[in-house]
Amino acid sequence: RDVADLDGRVGEAEFDELDVYAQDLVSRYVGDERIALWDVMNEPMATVPSRTDEGKAQVWGFVAHYCKLVKRLDPTHAVTVGVSTEDNSKVVDLVDVLSCHSYAPSDEELRAKLSITKQQAAEAGKPWIVSECCAPGWGSAYEMVLPVLRDFGAGHTVWEVVIGRNQFAPISGLFYP
Repeated sequence: RDVADLDGRVGEAEFDELDVYAQDLVSRYVGDERIALWDVMNEPMATVPSRTDEGKAQVWGFVAHYCKLVKRLDPTHAVTVGVSTEDNSKVVDLVDVLSCHSYAPSDEELRAKLSITKQQAAEAGKPWIVSECCAPGWGSAYEMVLPVLRDFGAGHTVWEVVIGRNQFAPISGLFYP
């Protein structure tokens, strides 16, 4: 399929084909120590279908289906969904690990946002991570973010640590390839 079609592949009509793909991929890595966890979908609400109420329902149906499927296919690894905000309320009952993205431009805003995810995780009795952070061009500087993450004891992944040649090059990166 054309890459342009991929954003619309969240409806139930696509599940038979996508289930085969998920089974082929996930079954190869059951018990593999190199896998930390499965991120079933990155930023569900940053998709074309999520622009409408019907599309949002399809996206959340997709997320629910694939969280359950991946957990069934590989009970040895945790499942998460990297939400584009601090709010995991739509996935908290579907995942093993809560995962948020934050590009907050100030220490105070970052602490406030992370407190929401941390509280949701505590209430659910689940661990949490920040799976995307740091974008100096958006004001989310490494020297501001990393001490806050340390204070929160939050596992994290710095997004776009390499200065690349894509649309995000002006806002992120520490190292040249």
